[in-house]
Amino acid sequence: MNPYCSAFIARRTVSLALPFLVAAAMPLAAAEFLVTDLGANYPTDINNHGTIVGNSPGGAFIQDGISRSLLFIKGTYWGSPAGGPPPTLYPMVTAAAINDAGQIAGSIQPVIALPTTQTAALTDGSGGGLFFSQSHTADAVNGQGQAAGGEGDTLFFNGSTTSIAGGEFPKVYALNDAAIGAGSIAPGFGQDRAATFAFPGGTPALLDLTAVVQNVYGPRPVFSSTATALNNAGQVVGNVRYAGGAPVPQPNPAFIVSGGSATNLGTLGGLSATAKDINNHGVVVGDSTLPDNTVHAFVHRNGTMTDLNSLIARSGWVLATAKAINDKGQIVGSGTLNGEAHGFLLTPIDAGAPQPPSIVEQPTGGQFALGGSATLKVTAVGTSPFTYVWSKDNTILTNATSDTLSLSALRGTDTGIYRVVITNSAGSATSADVTLSVLDPLLAAARYTVVKLTGEVGGRYLIEYLNRADDTVWKPLSTLTLTNSPQLYLDVESVTNAFRLYRSNRVL
Repeated sequence: MNPYCSAFIARRTVSLALPFLVAAAMPLAAAEFLVTDLGANYPTDINNHGTIVGNSPGGAFIQDGISRSLLFIKGTYWGSPAGGPPPTLYPMVTAAAINDAGQIAGSIQPVIALPTTQTAALTDGSGGGLFFSQSHTADAVNGQGQAAGGEGDTLFFNGSTTSIAGGEFPKVYALNDAAIGAGSIAPGFGQDRAATFAFPGGTPALLDLTAVVQNVYGPRPVFSSTATALNNAGQVVGNVRYAGGAPVPQPNPAFIVSGGSATNLGTLGGLSATAKDINNHGVVVGDSTLPDNTVHAFVHRNGTMTDLNSLIARSGWVLATAKAINDKGQIVGSGTLNGEAHGFLLTPIDAGAPQPPSIVEQPTGGQFALGGSATLKVTAVGTSPFTYVWSKDNTILTNATSDTLSLSALRGTDTGIYRVVITNSAGSATSADVTLSVLDPLLAAARYTVVKLTGEVGGRYLIEYLNRADDTVWKPLSTLTLTNSPQLYLDVESVTNAFRLYRSNRVL
């Protein structure tokens, strides 16, 4: 677990919108969480104030509940001498963790074209920070502003760098407020073994996972393990992975170590579970395979692992992995929304408080016949009563105040973009824009040629044409007496002729 924050650093806003809450078609009372769509982004952490960091195609981002912004840091390299190079502004390419002071651990890439220049970074929460060339990424930051990360060297960002003796190739992924890290070492450069690290010295201690692997891998277990997160109570979670060849599938369990005792967390019916985070209340989140080998996000609490998909209203979401959880029980992760990859935020529902409207079925537009009828319907959950306000092309429609908008005797002017705003005592939700098109079977469009004649008013002129450039015989089209000059003549035959040349001669 990475202790968390709310303040922020330099940023550039790329979108401004209140998060869209998605719930579902089952009664809201059956759900424990509301879902906020984070778009095509991949959240990595959330602090106790609900501030989210993560990664997107455009770079690392921060979301504070109202806006989502790209992350920038203006910093200097750790250990630079006084009077050295001035701070340089870089975009953060990854954001791994955020604490309650607004400090963010991640990385920059000074030379975008060279991935090998990726450098660990720690922000100070207000636009500045430090860069560390000794590592590729900073993976964790605790409530004291100390950061850790990397492979081969354990970076401890409070003024020193610690190298683990013995060639054990340490990896650190999390750091609690007592400066205890979680990760793995590879004794003798063999299989990774889950370990904790006591800083500032970085002394590693292997976790005793005997109770997890016994009766799972047989008398001669071949496995690797990693500690992925820990909380301020010293509880550690991680994963065990089978590392040997076998003709049958082998289990890959997640574990929790509490008070020195390791426990297998179980799965959602499949062979594999991955713990990603644990909060200070001992609630664990991650992902697990199902019996059909698909992967769903889980929450583990009170000794039971539960599929998070069963704790939200059905809404087009498939929650695939839960990445982080804060002490308020908010969870961030990734999944799919109507088949497309999206990040999500889960917010626990307070059963005793009014719940804002959440749209579970959007209105559907389409093409409709002239004179026919169309119905637009929206379904929302939350605390009733609701009020509905429909609009067309940003103009509010009168007498359109229910969950259904019925249109009859459709005219061409009914074509437009429709939406509905749903409001209750706790808030409001706005539907997606839908387009309704009215098709007129008599409507047709054609392209004609207009000939412009300039001559003497009152004169009579013969208009002739050729349908081919190599024709030698001009054909009469019409005779026209000019009533003004110039005067236009519409060639009604031109719609069926892709090519036509014109000339005119005065005949009277």
